[in-house]
Amino acid sequence: MRDRLTLCFSAACEDQFSCYQSPEDAKKAKLRNRQISKVLKQHQKEELKKLKILLLGTGESGKSTLTKQMRIIHINGFDMSFLDKIAEIKSPAYVPSDQDILRCRCVTTSIQHIEFGVPDGGHQVKFNVYDVGGQQGERKKWIQVFDSVTAILFVVDCSSFDQTLREDPEKNRLLEALENFDQVWNNRFLRYVSVLLFINKIDVLAEKIARGRDILELTEKYPDVFPDFETFTPTDAEKEHFLDAFATATPDIRRKTRQTLPISVHPDTVKTAVYIKRLFKKIVKGELLLKERITKQDKHWHDEHSCEFFYTCAIDTNNIQRVLNGCRTLIVQNHLRRYGII
Repeated sequence: MRDRLTLCFSAACEDQFSCYQSPEDAKKAKLRNRQISKVLKQHQKEELKKLKILLLGTGESGKSTLTKQMRIIHINGFDMSFLDKIAEIKSPAYVPSDQDILRCRCVTTSIQHIEFGVPDGGHQVKFNVYDVGGQQGERKKWIQVFDSVTAILFVVDCSSFDQTLREDPEKNRLLEALENFDQVWNNRFLRYVSVLLFINKIDVLAEKIARGRDILELTEKYPDVFPDFETFTPTDAEKEHFLDAFATATPDIRRKTRQTLPISVHPDTVKTAVYIKRLFKKIVKGELLLKERITKQDKHWHDEHSCEFFYTCAIDTNNIQRVLNGCRTLIVQNHLRRYGII
C-alpha cells in the first residue's frame, strides 16, 4: 500500500506544480487525488479494525511467557523443526547448520510484536500485541509512543515480594512493579487507555508460601507502602475469586514443572495474593501515592479508563486461554467506545 501511495502522490505533485497545466492534466491530477484519498480512507478503516495491545511489566514478570501462550492459543504454536531433529542436536558432535542459525536468530529490537485473529461474532478481530522490554531508562519514552493502543496488559509477579531487580540489587521487585503501575495508570498519554492487570505466577506464590516464605519482611521495611498486612483479612468474595483462578492450575502443569504445588491452598497464599491485589486497587483509586504527580489531576482524570484484575499462571495454557477469553470482550468494548461506535 505504501508503494501505491508513493506512486499516486509523486504523480500528483508533478502535475500540481507544473508551470503550465492543460485541462487534461488537471483532470488527471484530480483523479489521482481521489485515488489517494480512497487509499488513505481504506487504510484508516483497516487500522481502526486492529486492536492494539501494549504488554507492560517489570523484568521477569512473565510477559514473554504470556506472548508464547498467545502464539500457542491463537497462532500455530512454535516451529517444531528442532524437536524433529532432537537426536541430532543432543549429540556432542552437533554443529548447527545455516538454517539452524537462522531459526535461532535474536530479536534486534526492544519491542516485539505479534499479530493474530480471534473469531468474534462471525468475523475475525485482529489483535496486535506489543511486548515492551523492562529496561528502566526507556520505559517512559515507549509509553508515549503507544498512546493510541486499545488496552494495556500489565503483568505483575505476585511471588516477587522477596526478590530484587537484576539491574538494581537494592530494589525490591514488587515495590518496583507498584511504582511502574503507578506511572502507567497516571500517565497523561494513557489516561484514555484501560488496563488489564495480570497478577501472575500464583503457582510460584503458592509454592513459596508452602515453604514458609512470607511478605512480612517487606511490609516491615516499607510500612507506608505495605500497611497492616498482619491484620488484613480478605472477604469471602475475594477468596473465591482467587481460588477459582488457582483451580485452573491443572495436574498437567504440576507434572511438567519442578515445583510441587500444594493440593490444598494455604490460607496465607490467598491472603498474600488478595493483599497484593488490594495494593494495586489503592493506586487505581488514588489511595496510594508512590510518586509525586508531575501533572495536576482533577477528580475526573480517570473517568475515561478502567482497570480490571485477573489472577494468572502464565505457564498454564488453560488458565491463560480462559483469562484471555474474558479479556477479549472488554478490549473490544473499550475499542468501540473509544471511537464513539457504542
